[in-house]
Amino acid sequence: MQTRTQLETKFNKTRGSLLLVVMFSLANMLLLLLESDITFLFSASFPNYAVVYGVVMTALSGEMIHAIVSISLAAAVVGLFALCYFLSKKRRFFIIVALALFSLDTIFLIWVFTLDLVENINFLPDAIFHIAVMFSLISGTITWAKLRKMPLYDEATAIEDANAPSLPLRPASKKGKPALSQTFDNLEISVKNGLALTELIVNDMVYAERKGLISTGCELTARVDNASIKAVMDHTGSIFLYVNDNLLAQKKRYL
Repeated sequence: MQTRTQLETKFNKTRGSLLLVVMFSLANMLLLLLESDITFLFSASFPNYAVVYGVVMTALSGEMIHAIVSISLAAAVVGLFALCYFLSKKRRFFIIVALALFSLDTIFLIWVFTLDLVENINFLPDAIFHIAVMFSLISGTITWAKLRKMPLYDEATAIEDANAPSLPLRPASKKGKPALSQTFDNLEISVKNGLALTELIVNDMVYAERKGLISTGCELTARVDNASIKAVMDHTGSIFLYVNDNLLAQKKRYL
């Protein structure tokens, strides 16, 4: 069974495909306006044909209104895809809207193909890329449905997050002497008690901290190079350093 993190990664890949459609569609509109012979396949079809129609009709009639209306319509369609991309980040429902829009675009492409088979020699490559995008959007929709049924923080994700490496907060200051220091494999681990600040330091990098004048009764944790590190300060001020749940070092304070 896939974890929530895996499903979210899969959903973001679908959003990435949608972003490519937006970018290539805009690029094709610009290339067609510049009368270029090069266009990209990974794009929506309707905006391309709309731009070509507007340019051709303007050339035949001499009236700019054809180009203005057609280009505006093409830009609006691409804008809808872009809107779905941005909104789907927080409101995943919009991936279904994008699927519906691209389905209409695919139907339009098939309709254009049926008008004249000879002049639509590029239909097959366009169709293949449309199928690829449709597959991605359908996959994203299925993933969205699975995410809706899944709790925000499932047990598998919690285990996965617990095993993820910690990111350092900042380089450790050279000032002050560590209250406790110990080496584990290639890791230099230390706990430093400063003025209103307690730090867990690994290889000269601060990975966890506790701010406040009172540091007793706190716990600092980090995961570095597959080592789970924990520094515990009990109510007496004693410090216990654990690696992978095994006591590595301690500094007891007797009241």
